[in-house]
Amino acid sequence: METNGTVVNAGNTASADEWTSPLGPIVLLLKPERVQEELMSLPGWQLTAKGRAIQRVAVDGRVMVTLAAPAHIGGLTQTVFDLARQLG
Repeated sequence: METNGTVVNAGNTASADEWTSPLGPIVLLLKPERVQEELMSLPGWQLTAKGRAIQRVAVDGRVMVTLAAPAHIGGLTQTVFDLARQLG
């Protein structure tokens, strides 16, 4: 599979999935079941091999775009799927 696509950071330190507490930021990662539900509702999107991002794949197998939460979050959040929905 070819990977000439663009990597997009789908979050920031003030995303809807992150709140701040006295102990630091609290991030809501999606459970695997929820990730699968979201992917089923997004035709053309698939989970990457390591499961930390989703990618839009063209009919010919080329990766068009990859979406991931910021590295410090370490998983998929609802913000990532919301952006994927906006991109189509």
